[in-house]
Amino acid sequence: MTTQNEIKDARVGYIVADLSTGNVIGQRNPNLQFHMASVIKLIILAAALAEVDKGRLSLTEVIPVAELHNDADHTLFRRDTSTMKMSELLCVMASQNNSVIADYFLGRLGIDTIQNFCVRSGLTNTTINSSILDINLMALGCRHNPRPRYWDELFEHVQTQPHKTPSDSTLRSICQYNTSTPRDISNLIRQAIGGTLLSKSCQNFMISVLRKQVSAEYIPKYLSSVQRRNLGHSIGKVEIANRLRLINDVGFYVSPKISLSLVFLIDEISAPEAIQRWVALKTQFTIG
Repeated sequence: MTTQNEIKDARVGYIVADLSTGNVIGQRNPNLQFHMASVIKLIILAAALAEVDKGRLSLTEVIPVAELHNDADHTLFRRDTSTMKMSELLCVMASQNNSVIADYFLGRLGIDTIQNFCVRSGLTNTTINSSILDINLMALGCRHNPRPRYWDELFEHVQTQPHKTPSDSTLRSICQYNTSTPRDISNLIRQAIGGTLLSKSCQNFMISVLRKQVSAEYIPKYLSSVQRRNLGHSIGKVEIANRLRLINDVGFYVSPKISLSLVFLIDEISAPEAIQRWVALKTQFTIG
């Protein structure tokens, strides 16, 4: 794996693995814990599908989505519908990196349920202790007085109420509520799409989300060209190499089947947009 640029003062971890054999092709800091932002959606997706297998959730359940929409500047899926199936919401969450929907499922399943799922799956260095909303509230110094209940209230609060952005060291401490390692995420992916963790139907559903980016149809047409371009990190539209696509900090080689995964995590707080551009546009993966 070669990179064109380096990010100063940032820890980088990655693991490239053959999903059919589990063989590691390349790695750096595979057991180092990083805060989770994007990649947590893949854990939530797998945990939700495990609950489907137990009969506790149904992919066909129709869910009201009014409270899951943000204002026009922040919503990442279409607003011309009042309900969506659970399967559609999971697709949008994973392939569009949607934190609002991720928090819905964190609340619906319960953090303890997801943490127990991680333990059962052998993710020994993965910890989930907080909603993504609460982490953002703490980062903005506006967790209390009053505490916003929904993401749209958070956006309004940021626009209208004074807040102070904590230092990078404080932000790093806050982000430690949800952490994982490249190896844990790689192992989860291998189990989830390899048939050892989920039923055949749920396994196929997860593969379809990762392979086909099936929720792209839900991207609102009114997004500006800049907004669409910035979604490259989220919806896997940026092809880093021949048929290797990025979704939630994980790259998948998708032809003729998902045969290879690359988990890429970085410990950098202050410039997330620069990181996305760097990972999605300036990183070259050379595998062979």
